[in-house]
Amino acid sequence: SKLMCNMLLELGCPNEKIVYSCCGPNSKFFALHPLYDKPVALFVGRFVEKKAPYIALFAFSIALKKIPDAKLRMVGDGELFSVCIEIAKALKIEKSVTFLGSLTHDEMMMEMNSALFFVQHSKTSSDGDMEGTPVAILEAQAASLPVISTYHAGIPDVVIHNETGLLCEEGDIDEMANNMIKLFENTEFCKQLGKNARERVMQHFTLEQHIDLLQKLLNDSVER
Repeated sequence: SKLMCNMLLELGCPNEKIVYSCCGPNSKFFALHPLYDKPVALFVGRFVEKKAPYIALFAFSIALKKIPDAKLRMVGDGELFSVCIEIAKALKIEKSVTFLGSLTHDEMMMEMNSALFFVQHSKTSSDGDMEGTPVAILEAQAASLPVISTYHAGIPDVVIHNETGLLCEEGDIDEMANNMIKLFENTEFCKQLGKNARERVMQHFTLEQHIDLLQKLLNDSVER
């Protein structure tokens, strides 16, 4: 992420030795065509503190009061998996949330094809752990899904607020809930954000671009 680049500069790394390059999504995601016909939000990621799946649950519980037929499907596993199941029960939203556990790549793509938008409330964890640029967010955008997330690490490098998705500050549950409601209530807005997201990833964040840059760096290093 660009934040990581700045952190390296602050540590004294020479600017000419820093190269910014995101790991792009698998090209298969560009072939997906979501129907945007059901109020389904999708989370994909490890159930760990920096991805804060529990905050997504709190935000969804607020949105659910406005959109009672909304659904949240959560893909992944991790140390907070069982905790999140208990949180959903405590919030009395367990009938609207499906915990899918770990899925294969193809199964995850099917989930994306059936979703309205992607949601992930990334934050800095208590031990200082942070995201780089989450590949799942790039995959969702490549699949034409608008992304609801946070101004955290490399996420605002690849998600443009009100253009390819909707962002809020870390820990702002109410604003994330408002962003969910906006997309649940406006399918056309979802489609436009998703279209913009796919186009931007194709222009700037493909896996081919990432590999080509790495190859150039390796070639330049050998030549030196």
